[in-house]
Parts: sequence; C-alpha cells; structure tokens
Amino acid sequence: MKKVLVFISMMFCIFSSSAIIANSISTDNRYYKGRIGKINPKFTSHQKMIIFQAESQLTQAERILSRIQRKKHISQGNMESFEQAMFNYASSMKKAYDNAIKQTEKYSKSKGKQASIDALNRFEKIAHLHINKTKKIEYRSQIIEKKIQTAKITLDSQIIKNFSRQELKNFKQSLAPGGLQHYQKIHPRLFKPRKDFKQHKYLNHRSAIDIEREEEICNTTPLLEQVSNFFVTPVEAKVAAPCIYPCARKKWRSCRNCVIKAGSKAIRIWNYFVRSWNRCKRKSWWKRWWCKSKAVSRLVYELG
Repeated sequence: MKKVLVFISMMFCIFSSSAIIANSISTDNRYYKGRIGKINPKFTSHQKMIIFQAESQLTQAERILSRIQRKKHISQGNMESFEQAMFNYASSMKKAYDNAIKQTEKYSKSKGKQASIDALNRFEKIAHLHINKTKKIEYRSQIIEKKIQTAKITLDSQIIKNFSRQELKNFKQSLAPGGLQHYQKIHPRLFKPRKDFKQHKYLNHRSAIDIEREEEICNTTPLLEQVSNFFVTPVEAKVAAPCIYPCARKKWRSCRNCVIKAGSKAIRIWNYFVRSWNRCKRKSWWKRWWCKSKAVSRLVYELG
C-alpha cells in the first residue's frame, strides 16, 4: 500500500512539474524578443512585425556607433548606414503609431466590440523605453563630433578627398589644434598651413580627457539627468499616452476625441521631423550625426 501511495505521489509530482514547464514555455512564447514584455494575444501580428523592424533598425544604429567608437575611424559607409538605419527606424515608429491609433479608433467607435487598445498601450510603453535609447544615441553622436574635431576619431581619407573646397575650409576651421596637426601630417597638401588662415572660434577646445569623461558620464548615469537640453516642450510632448486612460475606462466620447486629435497631431509632428531631417543636410558632413539623431529622438518623445 505504501509503495502504491509513493508511486502515486511521484506521478503527481512529475505531472505537476510537466505542467509548470509547459506553462513557462507558453509564457516565454508570449515575449517579444525578451525586450518589450508580454504580448497580449490581441496585439496584432502586423503591429509586432513593425515593432520588430523598429527594434532591429535602432539596434543597427547603436552598433554602427559602437563600431566607430571602438575603431576610432569613420568611413563613408558608416555615415550612410547610420542615416539609413535612423530614418528607417523613425518610419517604422510612425507606422506603429498609425496602426495603434487606427486600432484604438476602431475600438472607440465600436464601443469596445471590435479591436482593442493593446496596440496603443504597447506602443506607448515601447516609445517610453526608446526615449532613453534615442537620447543616448543623440548624445553619443555629439561625442563623436567632438572627437572628430580633436582627431580622437578620424575621417577616412576618401571622405576628406571628396570634400568640396568650402567643406574642406569649414572642416579645417572646426578642428582643434591637435586635430589640425594630425591631418597636416596625413594630408600635408590639403592641410597646408596658410598665413591668412583663421581657425574657427572653437577656441575653448575641451581636452580629450574632458571628452572621455563625458563619455563615461553618458554610459554610467541616468541619461535624462545628464542631458541638459531636453528640447521638447510639454505642449508638444506625448500625444499617444493621454488617450490610454479614457479609452481604458471606456469613456467613449473622450476616447474618440483624444484619438482624433492624436492623429492630426502626429501628422504635424512627422512633417516637422521630415523638415528637421532635411535641414540637417545643410550642415557640415561631420555635424549631421548629432543633428539627425536629435530629430529622431524628438520624434519618438513626441509620439510616445
């Protein structure tokens, strides 16, 4: 009898553990690449695909910056790949936002009978996570620009040879004394000293030690505390987040009005982003990193 009871208890333990394992596996399958938390079954596959694309594109941009900071060298391909990854990421986030607004509008019009607010809720959470990432990319881009000026990160020779006369002049003027000396050794003909040459008012050149210290701060402290010019005003910020509360509380009129306003605001935000992105092309080649990173960072903050 005791043997039978022991056998039954053993079988019960086995089945229980199997159920727990199966449950954990099914739960793990509900995670989206382990980054953005659990995915509700109502969260559409289309939205998941867009978010996956955005995550991949943002990661690609981060890897390009890491490669540059590791190799301390920039090629033409680095810049083109970075710009493409950042613009594709911005486009994917806009698509995810539009899809979330569309689902929420359908949810409010049907008074909860069709669609859900899961897409909007998930987008807002993802955008919140990405704010820090995009701000860090912006700050790292600024550090790269400073290191270009001191030649702690060097430009590929082909890039310099492709500079127009005005671009080369501007580049010379932007260099710190140590950076100018570095390029004079490598390209003595292009960077030949001239008596009438006046260096740009980059006179308060911070030393390489200061720049390294900034980079350490960027990697070790809460990002939003150490970025002083968080340039988005409260009026512009967060168009998606305010709609979650009335829609979740099933206040249909407030939900619908909020969604309609959010849709029109998003159009203005996107148009402003495109204008800002295009204005960055007017800047010197080595200054576009920071300019375009800042435009993307602002977009994500405002949509979230």
